[in-house]
Amino acid sequence: MSKFLVDLLDVKEREFRLYIDRLEKVALNPGVDIRLANEIRTKAKVKLAQLDCEDASLSETRKALREKLAHDDTLLVKKLHLTKTDKAEKITKHIVMTATKMSENERALALTPAGLKRVLKAVPPTKTLKALGLRSLPSVMKRHDPRLLYAAALQVESKSWRSQVHARLNRAEGRDVAEHAVDVIAMPPEWLEKLEDALNVSGFYIVNRETASVIVLPKVKLSRAGTCTLALSLILQAAQRIAVESLPYRRRNFLRGHQAVLQEIAHDMQPQLTSIHGLLPTWHVVYQMASNNLSEETLDFVLDEIRWESVEMKLAKLIPEMGYWIDTHYLAYATEDGIQSLHIVDIASDLALDKESSRVHVEASVWNELQLRYLKEDVFQQALTKQLQSTEELVLY
Repeated sequence: MSKFLVDLLDVKEREFRLYIDRLEKVALNPGVDIRLANEIRTKAKVKLAQLDCEDASLSETRKALREKLAHDDTLLVKKLHLTKTDKAEKITKHIVMTATKMSENERALALTPAGLKRVLKAVPPTKTLKALGLRSLPSVMKRHDPRLLYAAALQVESKSWRSQVHARLNRAEGRDVAEHAVDVIAMPPEWLEKLEDALNVSGFYIVNRETASVIVLPKVKLSRAGTCTLALSLILQAAQRIAVESLPYRRRNFLRGHQAVLQEIAHDMQPQLTSIHGLLPTWHVVYQMASNNLSEETLDFVLDEIRWESVEMKLAKLIPEMGYWIDTHYLAYATEDGIQSLHIVDIASDLALDKESSRVHVEASVWNELQLRYLKEDVFQQALTKQLQSTEELVLY
């Protein structure tokens, strides 16, 4: 077992050793953890060599990575036709336009805009309309995306209203539900001004799974380096997460129909996979595997091709200089003084939020990569394939 992974993941060594030993034994000792640890060290060293700091101290490495990110962030700001003095409304508009285009391959099962209009007409969000100083629901839905009003209403309205909405979702018709692209939508600044005290949002966006949308609040300012990269990256991650988390619902919809599924989405009752010899697969890993490994027969409930790209891959298509960050999402550099993440979101977070050394995203990526590699081993992949194959009675429309 690799001590490097123990330190990187910040886990208890004894528990991690038992976990890895069990997986290795089941997979006939392929040495997955050792190979991954060596790969992380080797690839991190190659990446850092490109910045002339492969043998540098931790502080020097951190400084070089931040300078690289700050340089790339400047290019991104320019690419989006923004400046550091622009108002939040303009910044939000340009980031949303870019994120929408970059997320066009992220698809999810969700209410259609027309279906959502029928829900809102049946259960009007009167408290939200009053807070916005608006009277006519039909006129609001003509001028604004209904998903914007729905996301705001979920924050503002009472539990009783949400219960009525959930009951209405349970009676949705087939035309109200479809697989479509995840959308990124900007909230008008006047809405934020009137609703801000009622919105229970710690960041700058709201995720709504039943409409497959990310609502971005006009809060972002570019006064600090890294902010544009961080904001766009987090929105792209949110859109991808909706697509990933929709995968089990797409399967359930294929087997049982949309009536049960919409309620489950609204209540965040995501169907879970079962443990395979102690390894509990995540839908994120299944989604990644489906983009290049799992057969169409295994995912016969998915009508569209699944494509998975990391955030840095998407950013590199927009800014070629960001190609440096490709495949760094699970890389880290370790010295006696500590560990430095090479994940672009960790570094952008450090810069934009003035942090010392973030590791949240790289830790999640390493866990994901470790699970992905074990699931590629025959014994695990066969068990996963069997688990995913449709066994329930199909619903015929």
